Amino acid sequence: MNFRPDFFVRAATSDVVYTINPDLKDSVQILEAYSFIGKVIGKALFERIVIDMHFDDCLLGYLAGLPVELEDLQTLDTPVMSVVFERC
Repeated sequence: MNFRPDFFVRAATSDVVYTINPDLKDSVQILEAYSFIGKVIGKALFERIVIDMHFDDCLLGYLAGLPVELEDLQTLDTPVMSVVFERC
């Protein structure tokens, strides 16, 4: 399994936030890679090692078992969500 730098992409915000790349095709190799990356991140959290990478609120909420709220989408695309919130 080779690490590909396009597993995560930067979200469309002014902050540096990363999300899962939606353009990658589902395959066994991709799913195994995400599983491995998740184990590495989990081990780092368990060992209290700080990872200098910020994930979007949707991904973090999903990992924590929380429902995704409309406000969580703002970390993915701030300009679009600003328009949505103005119209609500």
